Amino acid sequence: MKINHAILHILDFDSAVNVMSQRELDIESRTVRSFVTTHLRRARTSADNKRATFAENSAFGGELKGYFFGEREFVDLSQQIAEFISSELTKAEKAESTDVL
Repeated sequence: MKINHAILHILDFDSAVNVMSQRELDIESRTVRSFVTTHLRRARTSADNKRATFAENSAFGGELKGYFFGEREFVDLSQQIAEFISSELTKAEKAESTDVL
């Protein structure tokens, strides 16, 4: 799998401060590439993985299509996704801090 873009956002529910990155990670850096590929490999091989498709009228699916067709910027879309994940996780009884890669 070729990785073209990567970014890291921090969702800190302990301090109630989320850190949304303003720029992409430098995937040309060996250290960064190793970090990203290690996490991607772990995520792809997780027993918790499930296959799914977006509903026909999915707002997220539309945003993702916009990105693929060059209508959305990667950083902007990734921030929107991280903010959505954060808002959903805050509904949990005890949300744990996490990173969005």
